[in-house]
Amino acid sequence: MSNREEETIELESQPLNAEKKAELFSSPKSDQKEKITPIGLTKEELMKFAQDPFWCKLRKILFTLFWLLWLSMFVGAFLIIHMVPSCPATSRLKWYQKEPTAQINLKVFNDQFKWLANEENIGPFMNTFQAKTLLLPNIFNSSEKTNEILNHFQLNTRYGSQEELSRAIQNLKVNHETNVIMDLNAATTDRQHPWFILFMANEEKYRDFYLIADPNYPSYFGYETEKLSGRGQLITKNGQPLLNLLNPDVQVEFKTIFEKWGRLNIKGYRLLGAPYLLVDPDTKKVVKSVELNQRLIKDWTKELKKSVSDGVFILQLDDQDADSYREYFGTQDEPIADIVVNKFVTRLSLQNSTNDIRTKLEEIINGTKAWNDELSNIGPWTGWLTDDLNESRNKDDLLICFSNILAYILPRGLPITRLSTNLLHIGIPEVFFKALREEFNNIEKFGTYDNARIFSKLSSLRKNHADAILLGRTEFVNVRNVDAGDQLNNDVFAMIRANDKHGLILIANLKNGPKRVKLDLNFNTHPRTAEVAASCKIKEGHLMLSKIQLDEPINLAINETLIATFDLTN
Repeated sequence: MSNREEETIELESQPLNAEKKAELFSSPKSDQKEKITPIGLTKEELMKFAQDPFWCKLRKILFTLFWLLWLSMFVGAFLIIHMVPSCPATSRLKWYQKEPTAQINLKVFNDQFKWLANEENIGPFMNTFQAKTLLLPNIFNSSEKTNEILNHFQLNTRYGSQEELSRAIQNLKVNHETNVIMDLNAATTDRQHPWFILFMANEEKYRDFYLIADPNYPSYFGYETEKLSGRGQLITKNGQPLLNLLNPDVQVEFKTIFEKWGRLNIKGYRLLGAPYLLVDPDTKKVVKSVELNQRLIKDWTKELKKSVSDGVFILQLDDQDADSYREYFGTQDEPIADIVVNKFVTRLSLQNSTNDIRTKLEEIINGTKAWNDELSNIGPWTGWLTDDLNESRNKDDLLICFSNILAYILPRGLPITRLSTNLLHIGIPEVFFKALREEFNNIEKFGTYDNARIFSKLSSLRKNHADAILLGRTEFVNVRNVDAGDQLNNDVFAMIRANDKHGLILIANLKNGPKRVKLDLNFNTHPRTAEVAASCKIKEGHLMLSKIQLDEPINLAINETLIATFDLTN
């Protein structure tokens, strides 16, 4: 047994005192002093160089370089933040706020879904009009007689199958980055709708699906009523029953509708028929309440976005209530509808003076308070419904051209371009594209108004000048008659839309006869020249004017409307 083992046994049997602990844990070599050679300079040796001129100079250089480097980093960060152009506000716009919406008439084709799914057919059309949202009319299974919906969960087989619609939506999204939305009239259904059949059978769940009026009132807000045996009076519109939209079971059905078509990539709806008659939850009476309609539409917008996170809800009020559109914008924190349609431009007529148009536009623009653009939501956003030439035979073509240009350039707005038989040329797709090509080459087809060319030009203009058009300032310009002693001319309308870098000017001769006018502009702050981008007056396929001198008299042809762009950075 070794000495160390003996010591261990002994320690296990006896308690350790301080002396034995020190002896046990001390290193055998702890008492041996080893000679260690120091590495580097000692303090005394270093201090000899403290005042050496070379090292003093080096220390000062390094100290100065450190702080200069730190200061340059700080200055660089400051310059990046304040001098590098920030992302434009339009970069934060949602997809449905940027590009025009094209509303097409499906009735001109029997197999429209197949046509939309065929890139050879739809490609030239989308490239021409540059719309990023395609608005389909009522494609639900509907009655040919009443055009009312027969079933919200089925498509109208006249237009094709669900699979064909799915392929069409996929083609538009992949090849053109275009989303599809569709019309939804939520006010009424056809009498053959399953909901109404069960309502008439007095099934418990469906007993309150439709509006029943107090029998003591013969009519409600101009709507018809008809007696139901033992149940009061059914309220109808054009003979069709009105849904009880605040009924929880009805709301569940609409939630299911949004979910079903959302799975097919339908991105949203244009809601028609509002404001609706609703049952007041407190009084249980049928009322026409703005507050209740606001609540309903806000709830539907939220439900849609649960099914389609980036979905859009466009609200188009009935004509008699169209002027109350502002009430449905909501606030930046609590929007009601994403877009509310204004029909002002479609109501213009030759009887409107330029002063009337200017006054109304000032009221619209100034009366709609803009939300804070620095925050995430930019708005409120207005849908500007354009004129459909096919449906406006009582209007002058050039007035329609002027009103449609207005729809494309008004602030915080979305033009909803109605493309009906005048553009689609009733017939099969091959005929359509043959006729469309002819229209580009033969601009006399609709007199002097080449609508296909105008819509194409306006779409490009809106895309290239988005900041000025969508979020820029608006300036109305006084026009003076050169040949009448510089008196104000009330026949010519002029308006500027611009930001700090570029802009555009709209000039329209809305009355008969050529005009020679000059514009009241301060040319210290306004440009002197502008490039004509589009005009309603075209001769032999070319613009009659390509450039205008804003600081000189301008000659306008009869009924000429033109829009020109300018640069403010020079």
